[in-house]
Amino acid sequence: MKKVFSFILTLVVLSTVFISANYPVYATPSSVIQTYRNNIITYATGAIGSPYTTDKDLRLGPDEYDCSGLAYRAYQHAGLAITSNSAADQAKELTVSGRLSSYATRTKGDLIFYYLHPTPNNRYLNIDHVAICAGSGWIIDAGNPGVTKRVDTTFSSSNVKATTVPSY
Repeated sequence: MKKVFSFILTLVVLSTVFISANYPVYATPSSVIQTYRNNIITYATGAIGSPYTTDKDLRLGPDEYDCSGLAYRAYQHAGLAITSNSAADQAKELTVSGRLSSYATRTKGDLIFYYLHPTPNNRYLNIDHVAICAGSGWIIDAGNPGVTKRVDTTFSSSNVKATTVPSY
């Protein structure tokens, strides 16, 4: 019985080695990453001109948005999942999962999290706003009066609390 068990165990180990040797795991190709990023920007660009809302039932679009609702839907459109609760919750989820990146190296599709108001709000890093990096110094965000695309210098870089990359 021991020989039979030993033989079966040997077969299992060898088949595992054979299978893993023939099916290596690859990193996400850069072309796929670019597709994700382009889909994020495509959705966000399509939302430009939509009004801003604070209504929790409307903030996820497609007709009205708040900042985290726009980020949520743009990522969802690209096939990526993030929380829809708030900008602070999105920042916490992505930074805790290791998606933190440098503001200096931000790329289209990255999320930029801001602390714009002078009084602490007891949220993660006091974050109260999120924008989507559109590349070349531009951001797309939802704020009052609505979804706009504007130069990233609208907010001071000192207000940036985190920059995160999409989770592929």
